Amino acid sequence: MPNAITTITRKQLYEKVWSTPITIISKEYHLSDVGMAKLCKRHNIPRPPRGYWARVEHGQKPPQAALPNPDQDESITIHVREELQVDPEIQEQADSAFAKIGPVPVREDLRGCHCLISEMREYLNGRDLYPTGIYRIDQDAPLDLKVSKDGQHRALRIMDALIKAMEGQGWTSRKGPVFEVLGVDISLSLSEGVKPISVELPADDLNGRYQFHHDRIVTKQAPSGEFTLLIDGRSTRYRRKIKDGIRQSLEDQLPKVLEGMVFIASSHRQDELERQAWHRKWEEEQRREDALRKRKYELKKQILAEKVKVGGLVREMRQWRQSQDLRAYIEARRARHLADRKAEAMDEEFAQWYRWALDQAARIDPLCPNPPSILDKATPDIMNAYEP
Repeated sequence: MPNAITTITRKQLYEKVWSTPITIISKEYHLSDVGMAKLCKRHNIPRPPRGYWARVEHGQKPPQAALPNPDQDESITIHVREELQVDPEIQEQADSAFAKIGPVPVREDLRGCHCLISEMREYLNGRDLYPTGIYRIDQDAPLDLKVSKDGQHRALRIMDALIKAMEGQGWTSRKGPVFEVLGVDISLSLSEGVKPISVELPADDLNGRYQFHHDRIVTKQAPSGEFTLLIDGRSTRYRRKIKDGIRQSLEDQLPKVLEGMVFIASSHRQDELERQAWHRKWEEEQRREDALRKRKYELKKQILAEKVKVGGLVREMRQWRQSQDLRAYIEARRARHLADRKAEAMDEEFAQWYRWALDQAARIDPLCPNPPSILDKATPDIMNAYEP
């Protein structure tokens, strides 16, 4: 998308950061909060700590960090992304989808579960486990579930509730699971975390050697029972994670999953429209630049052709003047010859030279026919011939 460019000094940005919350400054330049924070870090500009603005709102005057190296007041270039209006059709579809989202109940059992759930349950039957206790699954698994044997039942119930809720929204589903949300493919994956646990080796696992009790204690990774649901729009930009929390389990947050999918799908479509608009503008700029280059090239050709014509004209003028000078010289030689002879006619030898000289003047003169000359036979092969 097209960007506007603005500049601000390091000191000015420092003053902005300490006078206005960074969330507001970020919107001014159409940057994310993270992007603005990175900009400050890149130019060694300190930012207010957490809780600073809350203290300001309560009338306090918290200390302000000094600007390091204040003499280094270089200019900072910011590429401001132009704000484009959200497509009305996308906004309408997203609003409609958001309005239909309600509670997502999770059943205690798997009776009447979705066909993908039945396939996944059959797929996990007898599957090997990693040393961490998590199922080993392949890419051909019906669902992307990386959970333990103890967490399998809960994971299948959560995915069953989500798949049914999404199909209730009119979103088609297929193996993966992958859902088509507002025309955008979005996948879901559910994983269980692991945690370290201490395990005492059994006495018969000492390989015949005596070990102190504390030497028989080892640390292993085991399933934690905490689930993370990843919403993946096929790009890191379109991903969201929802986890088990202290106050809310994943089951309590399932409506957020649907909301996240709507947000990702609408963002993806809006970005695609903006990308297409940018591409169209880029193509139009390329066409204008190509047309301008073509016009410049054609003008260059015309200028060069005109220069050749002018050069030819000047060359002909010089040749004509040279032929006139040569004729004047020839006539002066003839007059001198006649004066020396004290006669009115030229002798044969001079007359022959006179005719030859006039022919050379005619050969130079662009206004006269070109008399034949032995110089016409001066081809490269003759001029480069070796002496016999």
